[in-house]
Amino acid sequence: MKKLKVLAALVLAALVCAPVFAADGFATPYFGGTLNFQEIEPDGGGSDADPIGITAILGGFVHRNIALEGRLGLGIIDDSVQGVDVINDYNLGVYARGVFFADKFMPYFLLGLSTAKVSVDWDGGSDSETDSGLSIGLGADYKFQPNMAANIEWISIVNGDDYDLTSLNLGVRYYF
Repeated sequence: MKKLKVLAALVLAALVCAPVFAADGFATPYFGGTLNFQEIEPDGGGSDADPIGITAILGGFVHRNIALEGRLGLGIIDDSVQGVDVINDYNLGVYARGVFFADKFMPYFLLGLSTAKVSVDWDGGSDSETDSGLSIGLGADYKFQPNMAANIEWISIVNGDDYDLTSLNLGVRYYF
């Protein structure tokens, strides 16, 4: 719980700082959403689960090539593996995004901190684990309108003690 509070404070700090930089003409705030095709790989072996989630993103550029963003993801469809239902209940993270501009195409890399809770349910029982850690990823935005972009990315959300959570995300962003 303490890790979750620290992570929430970091997300809040990142989002509060973005408008400060905007006053200097550096920041462009944005929000977006993604559909997440996740993979949950148990660390002790066993079969991978492939649930589906959604993520809300809020961020802003603090420099021409650096954005800070906060994300909240929720599981919407679980996966059943050998009679066990598996879902990513939530993931919460704060990230720095290094962006390279090439006209309408904007490739980027992500580096940040995340926490995620994964739950499993089976006949007669259930369990859940929360892990936190370093997150890394790669992606690209394609601006199809001056203030709208389609997005694709791969991210390793958590490489934890109990499981590894990765995701292939498809989404949109709106730039103010």
